[in-house]
Amino acid sequence: MSAVGDHRPRSVLESREKALHGSGFTREQMHEALRVSAVVHAAAVTLDAEAAALA
Repeated sequence: MSAVGDHRPRSVLESREKALHGSGFTREQMHEALRVSAVVHAAAVTLDAEAAALA
């Protein structure tokens, strides 16, 4: 991964974190949202891999 790729996702996350925090979300709420999104992402990746294996 390039140096640019290493920094871009972090800056996007930081940008969204600032926006959510500015809207009144607590650090705990943001953490829970990230955990839920990680689980949803993992499920989507698994389903995609299974679909590719069947194709």
